[in-house]
Amino acid sequence: MAKMTLTKVYDRRLSFFEGPAYGAKGPLYFSNYPYGEIWQYNGKKATKKCKLKQKAKVNGLFMTTGGTLWGCDMKQGQIVTIDLISGAVKERACEYKGNRLDDPNDLIMDKTGGVYFSCPGIGPINMPWPWPSKAKRGVYYLSPRGRVKQLLLEPEIHLPNGVMLSPDESNLYVVQNGLPDVYKYEILAPGKLGQRKKFCTLYDGKQDNEGGDGLTVDRKGNVYIATRKGVEVFSTKGKSLHFISLPSTAKVRHVSNVTFGSKNLDTLFATAYQLPRSGLFAIQLDGVQGHVFPGCDPK
Repeated sequence: MAKMTLTKVYDRRLSFFEGPAYGAKGPLYFSNYPYGEIWQYNGKKATKKCKLKQKAKVNGLFMTTGGTLWGCDMKQGQIVTIDLISGAVKERACEYKGNRLDDPNDLIMDKTGGVYFSCPGIGPINMPWPWPSKAKRGVYYLSPRGRVKQLLLEPEIHLPNGVMLSPDESNLYVVQNGLPDVYKYEILAPGKLGQRKKFCTLYDGKQDNEGGDGLTVDRKGNVYIATRKGVEVFSTKGKSLHFISLPSTAKVRHVSNVTFGSKNLDTLFATAYQLPRSGLFAIQLDGVQGHVFPGCDPK
């Protein structure tokens, strides 16, 4: 397994960066969850883009090629779209069968405009009236028409965290918080999953292991998974190919999420943290291009 090292782009105290997402023409966007902020990186410097309104605090992000930014509002228990100028958020989903979504964490949009998202239920959410209870932990699907469907529940999947599609959208990958096994599910139709198959085991199960977090894919289908120790890269068959570490001088230790960006989509960006500090890191990968999921802009 080849080893590589990320380079620090930016770090900051009193922050928790997450959900990097790259627009069709840039820049790279990422969230500062505790403060309800969206930040941007233009290749030279990182700056705050907007402060979210309606007390929203988002984690995972997804940017359509049309320029619509989607986010998981963990604090309010909803999936939202974000106005990058005003910071206003628009609720796209907030409940399943009358129960508030429990801590939506990560999301990915398919080519039909449907959104797969995880609800691990590991953080506090507001429970405004009239919501008497929270939906069960699991993986859900928001259809283009705005209907929420429950796909996976515990104990089949444990604290589902990162979710990602394969480039051809034939499989859904799900990372578990706190457990090393990563699973994939064949997509039979948008929002309909086949049987579970084990895709890989992080660190080959040989090291102290707290599971993984966010993930992304390149055009060849290789899978890049954020872990508590760095980024582990797997082939489409689940074979460990590379391990990308944080620099030894970094003041953070845990990678939270990853995405590809830059003009040629050959740079892997990673958010990382060791509270109360968080940072943005990057590495250019020769001969590699990230895959872009175009998604669909809401009507």
